[in-house]
Amino acid sequence: MENVTHQPDISDGAVLQATGRPWREWLGLLGSAGMAEKTREEIIVFLREDHGVPSWWQESIANAFEQSIGRSSNAETDDGFQVSVSGTIGLSADTIFHAWIDGEQRAKWLRHGDFEPGAVKEPGTVRGKWIPDGSRVDVDISAAGEERCELMIGHRKLASAAAAERMREFWKRSIDRMVERVGQAQ
Repeated sequence: MENVTHQPDISDGAVLQATGRPWREWLGLLGSAGMAEKTREEIIVFLREDHGVPSWWQESIANAFEQSIGRSSNAETDDGFQVSVSGTIGLSADTIFHAWIDGEQRAKWLRHGDFEPGAVKEPGTVRGKWIPDGSRVDVDISAAGEERCELMIGHRKLASAAAAERMREFWKRSIDRMVERVGQAQ
């Protein structure tokens, strides 16, 4: 496999927890399996069918692999652009989960009407629509201790690389706002 110079935006711990493998293993496995010669869709099918990778992670792993071999821009996918923001937060997974699914809680940190939850799976998966442009938001929350959690926000189907960068900055500020406002309510 080529030397990996790209560092994915999503933490090694987050990909390990969600998929059972860290980045280095995924990138090595895809390289060894000859995926550098395959299309993005073929890589995604391989991840889904041969390794049971959950759907959002299929795209993220394929994108990171393509970036590592110099084939893809940072945020480009087959259906637009994507961005992700992740980190460890000093609030429980349950608190953050409810900050996403409860409209009253969400209104404390996110403008009312911007996000519409769709698929919700406890204890920590929220999928929904970003109303201003119809793009999609995927949220994964997992416990990282008693009063800590890992939060990963993926925003996909964005119109441009510039829109992806704007949303990356937006989500960073929104996470700070969420921690401040939801944390104060406890």
